[in-house]
Amino acid sequence: MLNSMVITVSQLNSYIKSMFECDEKIKNIFVTGEISNFTNHYQSGHIYFSLKENNNIIKAVMFSRVASKIKFPLKNGINVIARGTVSTYEVSGQYQLYVEDLLPTGLGSYYMMFEELKSKFMKEGLFDSEKKKALPLYPKKIGVITSITGAVIHDIQSVLKRRYPLVNIEVYPVQVQGEEAPVQIVKALNYVNENSNADVVIIARGGGSIEELWAFNDENVVRAIYNCNIPIISAVGHETDFTLCDFVADMRAPTPSVAAEISVPDVKDIISELDYIEGRLNSAIKTILDSYNYELVSILNRMNNVSPHNRLSVLNQNVDDYINRLRKLIKVCLEEKQKSVEVFEGKLKILNPLSLPKKGYAILSKGKNLIKNLSDVGDGKNINIILGNDEFSCDLVNIRRINK
Repeated sequence: MLNSMVITVSQLNSYIKSMFECDEKIKNIFVTGEISNFTNHYQSGHIYFSLKENNNIIKAVMFSRVASKIKFPLKNGINVIARGTVSTYEVSGQYQLYVEDLLPTGLGSYYMMFEELKSKFMKEGLFDSEKKKALPLYPKKIGVITSITGAVIHDIQSVLKRRYPLVNIEVYPVQVQGEEAPVQIVKALNYVNENSNADVVIIARGGGSIEELWAFNDENVVRAIYNCNIPIISAVGHETDFTLCDFVADMRAPTPSVAAEISVPDVKDIISELDYIEGRLNSAIKTILDSYNYELVSILNRMNNVSPHNRLSVLNQNVDDYINRLRKLIKVCLEEKQKSVEVFEGKLKILNPLSLPKKGYAILSKGKNLIKNLSDVGDGKNINIILGNDEFSCDLVNIRRINK
């Protein structure tokens, strides 16, 4: 296709780069050689150098994200093993090795074994995230597989006792480096899996070189971790150290102390959470009690409204009201009658003939009969006269009519 038309330089370089990218044989390869033309761009952090063998040479570049992880000093003349991918830099049209990792030649065999085992286990699915087991929230027992000498076990125990004093700690002492280390670690893992009631297991050791940490890259150790039914935290080496145990374990911790921290909750957080829950429970209980109390009061009010006792009380009150009203009416009536009696009494006093003598009138009677007319006088003898407060009798001597 390229022969059928005229293309630009950039198109050609781009095509050549695509050819490199399609070739799986030059991806993730290991190349050994001597560093030369070493250049460190301190501002960007990128490193440029060449790898040479006798009269053969290939340019190489290592970007800052990779260069910052290199643990040994780089300089011209040292032999290294570089892992990377061959591609082209389109601008110059020059192919070069893009380095992803770099090791001194003495460590190369370990590193290649590491990558081969890692690739093997990945294909088998030992590192699949969906197979990872979750850590329990409140473990009762923590198993620790590590050396009983050194600071690691003391750091783990100190953190566990500080954060969660309720947890029991069971230590399974093993060698953490050397030929016997893998066998002892596998034996401890099998024992824990079959006989222990631990809720979480921590596999830990301090930092070291790749040779010192190699027991944790052992295939039997990796498979024993994978087959363990108990969640496992791997805390091997420092934060920048990685072993195959880290990939197969259910969780990786950068240090043993961090492994202890993530394996248990902090009792202070639990107390704080319990205080919060207690507050919410108290509030909820108060709300429920207030609701029941309101309902109870409402029921009592309704019961009071239909209670015979209350009905009688109301009726008694009504009777008392009627009695008071009746008393008032009777009093008013009596007062009115009293006034009428007094009026009649006054009238009677006025009409009482016995009161006339007190006013200067005289009452005349003859025997038992009142003298109302002259004809009633008769012979004029034995006439009774009432005048004022006196009553006397007399005889009339001379009787004559003086009215016409």
